[in-house]
Amino acid sequence: MRAPNNGRYFSDPTSSAQGPKRRVWNEDEMALVKRYKPEGVLQSVVEDKRVVLALDLDQCSFCGEDGCDILNAIGRLTDGFTTKKSLIMDVAKQLVNPNLKPAFEDLKRRHLDPLVVVYTAKGSLVQAVSSFFYQAGVKNPAMKMDYANLKFEMEEITSSSFKYLNKQIDAALPPGIESTENIKTNMDRLGIVTFAIALVLGLPYAPAVFVTNAPKDLKVISRGMGVPVDQIYLLDDKAEEHARNLGVPLEEAHMIIVPKYNLSTFDDERGRRLQESLKTYFPIETSKFNAGFTKMVTYAGENAPYGMRSISRGPEGLDWDLSNRSEKPITDHSVGYPMSQVPNPESRPAFREPYGNGRSFSHMPSHAAGSTLGFFPYMNYY
Repeated sequence: MRAPNNGRYFSDPTSSAQGPKRRVWNEDEMALVKRYKPEGVLQSVVEDKRVVLALDLDQCSFCGEDGCDILNAIGRLTDGFTTKKSLIMDVAKQLVNPNLKPAFEDLKRRHLDPLVVVYTAKGSLVQAVSSFFYQAGVKNPAMKMDYANLKFEMEEITSSSFKYLNKQIDAALPPGIESTENIKTNMDRLGIVTFAIALVLGLPYAPAVFVTNAPKDLKVISRGMGVPVDQIYLLDDKAEEHARNLGVPLEEAHMIIVPKYNLSTFDDERGRRLQESLKTYFPIETSKFNAGFTKMVTYAGENAPYGMRSISRGPEGLDWDLSNRSEKPITDHSVGYPMSQVPNPESRPAFREPYGNGRSFSHMPSHAAGSTLGFFPYMNYY
């Protein structure tokens, strides 16, 4: 194996076999690898004054209303997301707002790389998790910031899966105690969404997730990440409402409005591809649905209840139906994600990796990516 100019390889001296050779990293490379570890990524954000991009989920970064119902149905068809994991991720990636990636790439060109976190309002989940820990006798679980906010840490994407949020809950529990099936299912559904976003954006980490039962305030993320609040920006379809709750203008609140994203704003071709995937990978078995869930399903159309327009009841029973969608493409990302509102960082990082035009969390050097670190964005995700 030819050694690169900035490093060398050697075999294991304790073995006579011609086994795989290990890499000896020089100081610059070790610094780079350290920055790719979750704690190193955060360190880089603080040191280099990088932007933290907080993403809202429903109706913004991920298909709202029906997107949740699609995952609800898939959860029942896969016995709580325990089977067909790679296919679940394939569908989930199709539900990520397609305008997110080009907007993210545009921001990267100006910031090298922002740190991506997720900030979502799911009051019932905060209450369920908090109540469960209280009943289990766990007074201060790691993810409980206060009475209204939970924080789940980012994880390396190669050692993680969409179950990374549930794993953090399990790690906080005493031996012999397991979380409830309801919590497991809801945390997995949330993890599927956040993990799909990481895969679509090509991140080497599954993002940290903040779940709130209160009006959104970026001071929560600042406190949870140890990053100044003026480095944090929120993308949210309800940004105006959140800023109004804080009593400050949108610009001062660092909140950016994103047009609503749901099945009604799907373009026709994308909708057809998604429907084909759902019918192929997850054919509906009505026996898997309980009476309450089945009762919610009606013919797709304007009279469908909140969400539930992704499934219809026809003469032959229930089936996937994404016909109730727009034939117009969703808003152009330059309008939908006005990244011009996010200013360039005040300082540029002093450290430069020797492989490109600047340190990037999303583009690991090829020989490093082939090492035991294995930063391939689409591998080992279940």
